[in-house]
Amino acid sequence: MKMTAGSFQRVVLGLSLGMLLLATSARMVAAAAGKEGTASATKTPSSIPIASVENITEGAERQPLNITEKTPEQALASYMVRFRQKRAQQLEGTEKILEKSDYELRYKLTQALVDEMFRSLRKAQRVLEQTNMSAYPIFPTTNETVLSALVTTWEHTSFLSDLILRLPEILHQQIDDHAVRTQVIAWALTTCLSSPVYASEGLQLPLKLAQQELNLIPRDEDFINPYASADEVNPNDTLLTSLFPPLSPLPRGPHLSARDCWP
Repeated sequence: MKMTAGSFQRVVLGLSLGMLLLATSARMVAAAAGKEGTASATKTPSSIPIASVENITEGAERQPLNITEKTPEQALASYMVRFRQKRAQQLEGTEKILEKSDYELRYKLTQALVDEMFRSLRKAQRVLEQTNMSAYPIFPTTNETVLSALVTTWEHTSFLSDLILRLPEILHQQIDDHAVRTQVIAWALTTCLSSPVYASEGLQLPLKLAQQELNLIPRDEDFINPYASADEVNPNDTLLTSLFPPLSPLPRGPHLSARDCWP
């Protein structure tokens, strides 16, 4: 399918308008959950209204690419400006989730986003696996369907990597025992790492760390997830409670006065 400059704009606008603000989703979840813990206990993850994940910070502006008659290389360079802005927004959105003091609220908000992103990634995977990508340039402006699937893969994978590294306990629960999700994220990470969008080491690093965090590739001997937070663990986790039971108070001995300590 031949894509004109106008239809290319529609791809980017469609991705932006088709996937709404994470901040909107966050506000909806917060409203449904009450003040971090009151009504949240009565809401199940499936009852959370999902907005979408395209822009993930409140008030973030959607900036469509200004593509005219450009070569694939020029189009890629224009897209990279947008992609780096998107990365900053995704990191800010992840931090907003981490700011939630209630574990249940963090879990439900993350689950809603992860469910949405995996649905979109699975659709993109089907498109790209049925496409002879060697027939297209590095940035396929000539095919609206293929380009849309690539942009979805590039942007959702980076956001999922942020969540995997910063909320590993939650993401392991939502990925590890799901064969399809494990296969999809493994495919998405590999696809992105071979993409010119992720040519820089700085953009590749979170994806490589995510691969190791999920045990999709052998971990380095000195692997440490540098983004994991101790307060991300569920305080009601029965396994952790059994491994690390609360310490009993030490018995109080006789009180020693200063006179007892010196001859």
